[in-house]
Amino acid sequence: LPPTADRYTGMLMNDDQAFRNPVVYLEARDSANHFSNEVMTSMKICTKAGEVGCETSKYMQYETVLNYCDQLSTHDCVNEVRATNSDGSILKVNYLDKFPIKTPTPYVENLEMNLPGGGSSFLVDIPGLPHAGGTQYLVTTMMSGFKDFNETTFKLDNFQTAIYAVSKVNGNCNIATPETDWKNHSHLVLGKRSRMGVCYDPKNPSDLMMPCVQVDIGSCLLSWPIPTNAKFGITLKLHTKINGWLHGRISDVQAEISTFPDGDQSISVSGSATSVPGLFAAYKKSELPVAIKKVYEGDIHADSNGSGWGTNETLINGNPYSILKSIYNYTIDAFQEMLAWVDSSGNKATFAPTIWSFHTISSGNSYEKCSQNKSILSGVVTTNSTMYVGEPPTFNNSTKSLEYKVAAPHFNPKGEVFKGIYNLAMRSEFARCIYGFTSAPVSAKITIVSTEGESQVATTSLTESGGWIYLKAAGFTFSSPTIAVQLTQDVPVVKPAPVVSATPEPTPSPVAVAPTSTPTPQVTNVAKPKTTTITCIKGKTTKKVTAVNPKCPSGYKKK
Repeated sequence: LPPTADRYTGMLMNDDQAFRNPVVYLEARDSANHFSNEVMTSMKICTKAGEVGCETSKYMQYETVLNYCDQLSTHDCVNEVRATNSDGSILKVNYLDKFPIKTPTPYVENLEMNLPGGGSSFLVDIPGLPHAGGTQYLVTTMMSGFKDFNETTFKLDNFQTAIYAVSKVNGNCNIATPETDWKNHSHLVLGKRSRMGVCYDPKNPSDLMMPCVQVDIGSCLLSWPIPTNAKFGITLKLHTKINGWLHGRISDVQAEISTFPDGDQSISVSGSATSVPGLFAAYKKSELPVAIKKVYEGDIHADSNGSGWGTNETLINGNPYSILKSIYNYTIDAFQEMLAWVDSSGNKATFAPTIWSFHTISSGNSYEKCSQNKSILSGVVTTNSTMYVGEPPTFNNSTKSLEYKVAAPHFNPKGEVFKGIYNLAMRSEFARCIYGFTSAPVSAKITIVSTEGESQVATTSLTESGGWIYLKAAGFTFSSPTIAVQLTQDVPVVKPAPVVSATPEPTPSPVAVAPTSTPTPQVTNVAKPKTTTITCIKGKTTKKVTAVNPKCPSGYKKK
């Protein structure tokens, strides 16, 4: 809660916050002239597309979580969860159950409309991989999409998945639901609003919310540090296909897209969890540091972008009394805001949770010519930095480098200098298309350039296997360096094949080298002797001989 009764602005930089307590719903919206930028005139939570009030001519949107694949869930589901320990041994993963068991606003899938069904996150048990709270893990895979007025199919606009180490405790809980009181919010058709899932500890007299990663009626899942010395993997079975690039919080990542026999897309991602520094800070609105105040100057949404925080019975111009912000939209525009808060808070992280997660991003127009095949994955970018641009690395045409910008506090919560990790896994054919390379091996130079323009010393590596190029940089420091990857390729010199002569060529006599002051005579119009080629055989061996007067070598006969 805010520390006093004054009006506060706070910032919570916690990358796994977006995966906590997801909402599941399908809703239809309408407006006076049926445009998405108008104020809503009606809104209904749907159990299926096409029912009364949810006519497919309306604007519709969904958010859902994918079930574990079984006899009832055969499309848009999690097909497999894997785990291996530090020595590479495969660990047994036992499926337990959905969590929550039932969602408040379920709905039915419609494959023809590219609409996945309303599902639920689920629990697995990995006995051979204990964490501080037990051996249970929560798998949350979220999808969201929409269709505009009179469109027939939904478009996917967000996909993300995460694995949490969890333990279950009792609580007084409310599951996340969509906001139905739309009339009091002057909703535009285009937009989303939901009521977050919360739990209160019945034994806690202060009545504070419990930090649940997921809630069900009567119970809460608390998250624990997920082990970083093991590898987790997940395979998804998707009728609603994704493509392009992935980005996220996985070390030593490996990924692949293929196809199931029924035509569904198979996406497999594996790697280790990584520790990501986060920040919590808050200031009275009347005492905002200069750097933060400058970021919000002239921003008419400065008091509304975020979550209501603390006691919010009193609104000011329709905005919360105090507001808690977050900035995880992964755009370059968010860097200025993030760095203002970091610099104003001593450039030190407040906490550093371990995270295993990834999101989808589009390929970007600059790579369109190299991303024609929409059924394959082009690349994966992962890092432990607090903030990064959630897009493929930018290709700098002048330096022929892939450039990627990251940012984080300079110090971790212990006051030690925080060391960054950056992983880029790129399909080999995609990389070669960008650079115009042949199939010959490539090498790479990775440069870490600080905000001041100085190069940093970091450990870098490049490997190529299984049709993928893997690049890694580690050990660099922050606040906001640029990572530049320059790929090169040695073009082999093609030497002409030697001519097989019938008789050995005479050894030339030594030639005296003329003094450098003597010009070399230029010879022109020299007639070249005419050569012919014959084929010679010896058993099953065949040789071609080219010469002025060709003869077969000893033991060979002319064909």
